[in-house]
Amino acid sequence: MPRTKLDRGYQNRLMQERIYGKMRRQGITQAMVARKLGCTQSALSKKITAMSFSLEELRIVFRELGFSDKEILESMRKES
Repeated sequence: MPRTKLDRGYQNRLMQERIYGKMRRQGITQAMVARKLGCTQSALSKKITAMSFSLEELRIVFRELGFSDKEILESMRKES
């Protein structure tokens, strides 16, 4: 099956769904993650919506939400 590039907006939505899904399943709030990042809940919400994290911030989010190495790698793929 040929590989096609995913639309960047689509990739962002997938990552948003993964982040929010992990938060819901684990009972973790935006405020809890925001504290780990040193920002407000509102700022975190904007970062998730725009998917505008620094690499360090993304590392913290992944660690706090318990993303596996496989999930992290899959989230970084540019093709599907």
